[in-house]
Amino acid sequence: DVLIAVAEYQKTVAQQSLPTDREIVVLPLRINPQNFHYIQREVTYPVHFIHIAYYSPIKDQHTMFRAFAKVAQAIDCFLTVIGSGYDVPAVPALLQELKITERVTFAGEVSQSDVPNYLDNAHILLHPARFETGCAVIQEAMASGVAVCGTNVGLLADIGDQYAMIAPPQDADTLAKKMMTLIDNPSLYAT
Repeated sequence: DVLIAVAEYQKTVAQQSLPTDREIVVLPLRINPQNFHYIQREVTYPVHFIHIAYYSPIKDQHTMFRAFAKVAQAIDCFLTVIGSGYDVPAVPALLQELKITERVTFAGEVSQSDVPNYLDNAHILLHPARFETGCAVIQEAMASGVAVCGTNVGLLADIGDQYAMIAPPQDADTLAKKMMTLIDNPSLYAT
């Protein structure tokens, strides 16, 4: 009788949080990479960021919008947001406060079969979650050749800085710096 986690990060959290002596094994969540079009990319302007998630405090889009606003002050860029729940008053108010309303497009929910088309046009996936597990969208972005910049939770904690740009959760300043590091260093972007 074992417990199953989908990431080493999740296993560690479970070991620290659950009062159990049961073995916890990792059974990683995987996507089918054949559903995506790998494209070798280079950074071009305007830089196209993409975020794919429902609106939620756990996904921490407010940190993402703050980081994006810092980057948008320095470079020509825009952000496409895919997912539901963004029709709450807090979102347009924050975008207006950050002066990024014109740089952010909300695509709403899209079918899974349309996700590859959105990824084909993106440079960098932003994933600022406070907690995450296996996170299919990160795998989908990587299968498409899209660079990933996010927080040190879930799958990103497992794979580390070798394969993505990682910042601590809820840290817009560091996330923005990591985004700029990726853009300013073509050799990092291409790996």
